[in-house]
Amino acid sequence: METLEHLIAELPTARAPRALKARILACVAQAAERSLRAYRILFGALSVVSAALMVPAASFAAREFSQSAFASYFSLLFSDGGMALANWKDLTLSLAESAPIIGVTLILAAAFALLASVRAFGRYAGHRAPAHAMV
Repeated sequence: METLEHLIAELPTARAPRALKARILACVAQAAERSLRAYRILFGALSVVSAALMVPAASFAAREFSQSAFASYFSLLFSDGGMALANWKDLTLSLAESAPIIGVTLILAAAFALLASVRAFGRYAGHRAPAHAMV
């Protein structure tokens, strides 16, 4: 049995077969293509799902907006500016209290998820496996 020092001493002189390098590079290229395909599928699916979630989020926000008195309070800013300035504290609190926060939050979350997934999909969509890995 050879000692570790003997194996380490012969390591720089050991040569691998030429076909081994080509096979290794082919496996690396296949793994890179598989990884890119998985990223494309993942972020493409996330883009579709987050775009589909925009519809229920928008309908929920619209329903919440119509049920709250936010539009009435907000219209006071433009219809009677003097009254709005005179009672600005009460109007501000009423606007904050009646704002459809959950609906707006859902829309913003879905929009953020959509933009992030489209950005990630775009990052991987045009890529190919590295040229040095191609055989």
